[in-house]
Amino acid sequence: MNTHIFREYDIRGLVDKDLTEDVVEKLGLGLGTTLRRKGLKRLVVGRDCRESSPRFRDALTRGLCATGCDVLDIGVVPTPLTYFAANTLPVDGLAMITGSHNPAEYNGFKVGAGKTTFWGPEIQQLCKLIESGRFEKGQGSSRTWDIVGPYQDFLRQDISVGPRRLKIVIDAGNGVGGYVAVPLFKAMGFDVVPIFCEMDGRFPNHHPDPTI
Repeated sequence: MNTHIFREYDIRGLVDKDLTEDVVEKLGLGLGTTLRRKGLKRLVVGRDCRESSPRFRDALTRGLCATGCDVLDIGVVPTPLTYFAANTLPVDGLAMITGSHNPAEYNGFKVGAGKTTFWGPEIQQLCKLIESGRFEKGQGSSRTWDIVGPYQDFLRQDISVGPRRLKIVIDAGNGVGGYVAVPLFKAMGFDVVPIFCEMDGRFPNHHPDPTI
């Protein structure tokens, strides 16, 4: 395992070079063990639309369940929806599978206990735990859970857009954002012009970093 994948705020690397299914399963074992040793066991798992994300979801879930953790799989969602789920559902932790703003050949993980993500020393402790191979054992479970509907309902109830019908342009860069944003803003009364809002984890139209 290449320990340099354990960064300051996430775990990230090249797919099938730094991040393999075996490495990801061990990450699940490490995260699950960390939660269990804190007296926690239930967490949400979300993922982006990169081509490697479904198999990484499967590998991560295998590791988590092998430690006795229970997984709520919220499916393909933007990262903020995983944080929303962690703050509104009765769970003890979170994992978001995402390469963030990096090119398609990368993927990564934002993980945490409670309602916050690990960073710095916590990520390095997780790395050392995985290297030790001393994991908790158990028999957890996994089930799917819809968080997109509740998230859209929450925003519609909380935001008033006024009487003017505004036109907005959404460039999702073939990421997950368009999947949630386009129907949400249409339902709120906006005239939406979608650009590259079809999910495609190869990001064929432009770099996934919105600042470029």
